[in-house]
Amino acid sequence: YSINNVPSTLGTSTDMFYKLNAVNGGVTITNVSGGILSVTDLKWFGDLTSFTAIEAPTPLTLRRALVSLGYEDEEEPVEPEEPEVPAEADANLNISVVDYSGKELASSILTVTGSEGEEHAFTAAEVIEAAKSVLPKGYALADESSVANQTVIYGEDGSVNVLAGKVATLQVTYKKKNKVAGTATLTHVQTTSSSKYTFTAQEIKDAAPSGCRVNSSNRKSVKYGSTAKINVSCK
Repeated sequence: YSINNVPSTLGTSTDMFYKLNAVNGGVTITNVSGGILSVTDLKWFGDLTSFTAIEAPTPLTLRRALVSLGYEDEEEPVEPEEPEVPAEADANLNISVVDYSGKELASSILTVTGSEGEEHAFTAAEVIEAAKSVLPKGYALADESSVANQTVIYGEDGSVNVLAGKVATLQVTYKKKNKVAGTATLTHVQTTSSSKYTFTAQEIKDAAPSGCRVNSSNRKSVKYGSTAKINVSCK
């Protein structure tokens, strides 16, 4: 510590009496040790015109004082890092419904949003449903079992062709002893340049109701995009 800027040292921690001489009408006691200096009792002769208390310690001086008494610095809390949130992007699957020649009949698009760079699998069922929703009148999908799942990366576009064609429809009425024993509707989707499809006797026989034995000689040709009817006798 210092008194009126004159350095001094404590003899013990309980030194009690010091004679102080005023300089320019005042006495200034300063703690320059970095530790704690306790001034507990002041006495003087004559009138005291003014008194200024020791200034409040700064965070730095207070820390130094506490460290000198054996306290340890408190570790600064570490703020947890915020996890990086990946950017979002769309995965688009463009669906083209085409005929046997590759001509586009209709189109649709499936879109989902997710983490950019990751993959999304559009299911075959989703592709089929989207394709069916835009089919022209009189057309049907050729082979739904050939439609597969489609994987697209978020932020990119994918594409798939789904085969469709005009439908040839045959409505069969099975009669037994001049009474209707049952009915069946047979269909076939165009997948070649042929303009018609011939339903075979076996196809007609296989569609017959239970208990109705059909003559295997029945067959019928139907133009794609149209419907035909036939009566078939059975025993």
